[in-house]
Amino acid sequence: MAANAMHWVRVCRCGGRAVSTIVVADTNRLVDIKTRLYQAVQKAGHEYWEARNVDVTAHGNFLALSWSGTEEYWMALEFRRKQRNSQTKLNTGFRASEESLDHIGQLVRKSYAFCESGRYSLEAYIFFKTSNIAPAELVQMAPGLVQAFADAPLHSYFVIRRAQNAVPKGQSKTFGGWEVITPYERESEAVIKALIKQIYPEKCPPLRKTPKCVFCWIVGSILALLLAVTAGLTAYEPSRDWLLSRFDPAGQGRLDDLDSRVSELEALNRERTQIVQFNRDSDADRLSEIDARLETISGQIDSMVSLLPLPASGDAVSGRTGRRSLDAPPCLAADNGQPLTPYIIRIGETAMSVMPVHSALETNRQQSRPFQHLSSFTNMNVTERAFMDFAQPIYGESLERNCRHFVVLLETDPESASRYIDRRALVERYFYIIRPAR
Repeated sequence: MAANAMHWVRVCRCGGRAVSTIVVADTNRLVDIKTRLYQAVQKAGHEYWEARNVDVTAHGNFLALSWSGTEEYWMALEFRRKQRNSQTKLNTGFRASEESLDHIGQLVRKSYAFCESGRYSLEAYIFFKTSNIAPAELVQMAPGLVQAFADAPLHSYFVIRRAQNAVPKGQSKTFGGWEVITPYERESEAVIKALIKQIYPEKCPPLRKTPKCVFCWIVGSILALLLAVTAGLTAYEPSRDWLLSRFDPAGQGRLDDLDSRVSELEALNRERTQIVQFNRDSDADRLSEIDARLETISGQIDSMVSLLPLPASGDAVSGRTGRRSLDAPPCLAADNGQPLTPYIIRIGETAMSVMPVHSALETNRQQSRPFQHLSSFTNMNVTERAFMDFAQPIYGESLERNCRHFVVLLETDPESASRYIDRRALVERYFYIIRPAR
């Protein structure tokens, strides 16, 4: 017998016949697959669009494989997954057109736009099953896959993988759990092909560029002219109201106006805080001007909120997962059933801000049984913890009365997708969100 091979023979009696099971473990098997895998890597990576830094080492019972890739690598894997799904939904003989593949690529790139850049690490281990007893290395590395190993057929390759999955910007890269990444192949060539496809996926199509053509320039010029005319009309307040009533049924223009008023109010409040802190007599006149302007803007904001197309009781409201039906009536409502919003909440790039709507709070004070925890909360820059301390008592009182408070939500362009989602979910935990579509 060769020095590098070991044989075990087990004989049993079944119905008077002798049955022999011979399991052969050849240590050269992994060395051979390592050599051919390295050759395949050299060939595939020669003209590939991104370095993978592949490394392969052979051990006694397994083959270790590691590689890396940027966020483009995860886009490529997601593009391949969506491409396969689209083919499966139609029929096995379907071949995606260039247009459909391009569309899938655009969706993938938009979904990964907020991913952390840089290198992500991946690693895989290849075992060849010669017994139903899992190797000690597999048990130590991935105890959760021991049962999968036991279910795999004998004399087949068992390949597992773990990876630093793509994360949103600002988050640290950490390894996920182990998973089986290839079918239980008996031929080493099939395993090598599967791994090469895993390491070198087809690149996700780039984002489309606006086509340059004479027609496009003509359309763009017409649109620019219309925008110029619209800007001229909206400079005059009666004309702006006339335009909004005809071309802005969802309250888009009013929402933009409200956003700009809130921004101005925040800036004035910051300036006022600085003046009060330094307590300079020379700033007394400026302080009076700010107070007068704050009173004017507060009144304008109250009027703007009353003009927003808010839903009546029983309609749908905006939620993180889409529009959903109300499961509780509004705590504050006008005579026509339209909810009154006691607060405007803005999700900013670095913090959250809360601003009261005084008309709604005044309506609450005039009720025979007012909500005790509604207050003129005016801090324009609050942490998530401070927001929770503010919102929890209001939410608790609404639960006791089986109703919900509505708030107007304003949003700036998020720097971090995950942070924005968390803050949006935090607001939805305590309030119904009113956010007319832009």
